[in-house]
Amino acid sequence: MEALEIALITQQIAGAALDVLEEEPISPQHPLLKLNQCLITSHCAWYSEDSLVRLQQFAAMEIYRLFNGDKPKHIVNKIDTQFFYLTKEDNR
Repeated sequence: MEALEIALITQQIAGAALDVLEEEPISPQHPLLKLNQCLITSHCAWYSEDSLVRLQQFAAMEIYRLFNGDKPKHIVNKIDTQFFYLTKEDNR
């Protein structure tokens, strides 16, 4: 993050907004916290009532796909597909 700090101080960039950091929680002494042109949230910038509803809908659709014998659309971690996927015949 030193490069970001330098870019902000030298005005190579006008500002920065960060929600995810290399190390969390951020140290209260971190130099970026002293810069007015840097906005840092506590890893919660995604949250709103609308985004929460969308998150729940996406999760429900992934479960629906599994129960219909389809693969999830958005796989984050590798899983043992033989163990987790139901075939359409299994879902009666």
